[in-house]
Amino acid sequence: MGAFVPSIGLDTFFIPKERSPRPGEGSVALLSQSGAVSVAFMEKAEAAGIGISACIGLGNKADIDENDLIEHLVSDPKTNCIALYLESLADGRRFSELARDVTKRKPVVAVKAGRSGSGGLAAASHTGSLASSSDALVEGALRQAGVVRAYDEEELLDLAKALALADHLKGDRICVVASAGGFGVIAADYVEARSRGAGMRMARLSTKTLRELGEIVPAFSSIRNPVDLTAGVTDDMYDGVLEVLQKDPGVDGVMMSLELQPPNITRRLIDIAEKKSRARGAPIVVSGFGGSGTESLLKELGRRGVPAYPSIWRAVRTLHALSERGAYLRRKKTLVEDRR
Repeated sequence: MGAFVPSIGLDTFFIPKERSPRPGEGSVALLSQSGAVSVAFMEKAEAAGIGISACIGLGNKADIDENDLIEHLVSDPKTNCIALYLESLADGRRFSELARDVTKRKPVVAVKAGRSGSGGLAAASHTGSLASSSDALVEGALRQAGVVRAYDEEELLDLAKALALADHLKGDRICVVASAGGFGVIAADYVEARSRGAGMRMARLSTKTLRELGEIVPAFSSIRNPVDLTAGVTDDMYDGVLEVLQKDPGVDGVMMSLELQPPNITRRLIDIAEKKSRARGAPIVVSGFGGSGTESLLKELGRRGVPAYPSIWRAVRTLHALSERGAYLRRKKTLVEDRR
């Protein structure tokens, strides 16, 4: 399909910009064996306010393959995360060895298509690819190499965005903050449930954290995680609560359910979320469920480098991917100690 590198103005995609908008500069690089996946990835990235460092179509890999480009991108200062859509591996052994080295420095997330018998036949007819006869073998190889696996195009973009911006969590203890009790309950289920959930843990907040939260929120609020700020929430309340939670050593990640409907909330929440996402401490992932106003807010958060998603599950799923990467870095003893 071509190559797109916005930082140098390179665009050889034969589909014109008028029909397929291009994203701005960012830190996600996509290597795709499917032209349609690469085009759709860029369009969705542009719509979500996410920038990319490069998008390169591999096709049938007659010359350059994913290994050549991964080797290049690992030293590219503009790339924080490498995303892959693959129907085959050009050289599985080389990929595995290369990925083991790359993932210690940069996250890699991959859709390896052709998992089923029918999918493998479709891959063979699409790009002449000979998919692996055992998806369990592929799964094991990706896991051992520290590659985060995605299963569709939406998940590929969601996880790449979060990995590029936050890289990893120190653990799997999550705190949920919401101004709507129902969203907090749904999020807690998604965090802990192993069936239709992420199988992580809801963080136990320290006595000090609970005391400080009690000084910020109304007396009738629930603060034991999920933290329910109620419809009386204000911008300053979100600001103060997030600051306290990010400092709690028992919290590895925060899911901020952001609702614009409460009467005392303004779009200053965008500034607050951006500030907190850059602060030291537990990384923040935002979810927002609503109409056009919420969509606009989520896109602006994306432009400002905040991982933000239009559903609770997509936000929790990205926290799980960040936790998986943290666990891999701990096993490899390359995880930087948290000095909160």
